[in-house]
Parts: sequence; C-alpha cells; structure tokens
Amino acid sequence: RVNHPGTSSEDYYHKIKSSVIRDGSMHVGLPPDKEFSSQLQNEFIQRLHEAQDDPTIKNVLIITHVPCMESQITRRPYHFEWSIGTTFFGNLSVEKEIRKISKVRAVCSGHSHKGTRLDDVFDNGNTVEVLNSDADYNNPSYLKFLFE
Repeated sequence: RVNHPGTSSEDYYHKIKSSVIRDGSMHVGLPPDKEFSSQLQNEFIQRLHEAQDDPTIKNVLIITHVPCMESQITRRPYHFEWSIGTTFFGNLSVEKEIRKISKVRAVCSGHSHKGTRLDDVFDNGNTVEVLNSDADYNNPSYLKFLFE
C-alpha cells in the first residue's frame, strides 16, 4: 500500500473522485457511494439467495460492469494513481456472498478491458469460471458460456 497523506479518509476519496474517474462528476443526485453501494449490494444478495432457493433455476451466471471478485482486480500497490483508481473500479464486498451460492457457474465482469479467464473453487466445492471481458472502447467482444 502506498502511503499518501489523507488516502485513508473517506473525505479524501470523495474529493478526488471526479478527477480520478469520469463517472465521478456524473453522480449528481445519488446517495453517497457507500450508502448507494450498500443498497445495491443488499438487493443483489437478496436476488442471489432467491435464485438459490428457486427449484426452477439450475444455473446462475453473474455479469457485472465492474469486478466483484478479488481475482478480477489487477493490483499495482506501488503505483499511486493506479491504486487510487482501483478504489473506484470494483465492488468486492459481495464476493463472500457470491461464493456461498452453489448454483453460480460463472462470474463475468467488464471495466478492466483485460481479458482473463480462470477457474475458482468456491466455498461450496463448485468450480466456477471467473472472467474479465476484454472489450474495450470501440472494440466490443463477446463471451460464450456452455452449461449442462
């Protein structure tokens, strides 16, 4: 972790957000990040558990705009700008809940613009594909999934 004055305070991240990511200047009228993230996280986790409990649902494919699994994040701890940007380009707080859902077959996220694919063994013993899309600006891509 790079030690930089003020990097641990929420106020610091809030102040620099619009200079780090373009979206930071477009969130007018939304609740603060942590509040908004908690609201979306709670709704997402509820839907995951509903899918898990629904006998008509056999497979769950999770697709998110930003990474939701640690293995999808590229860390560069000695690069200050990269480290600050990483703060805003993922929502890893749902990973623990995702790992509990035995019907999850794949987790795919975008935003990294770097194609990666790996197998991850979840807490329930299932092997799950975890992917990052390699789509980039003016360079769309697609991913193919096959479930039994």
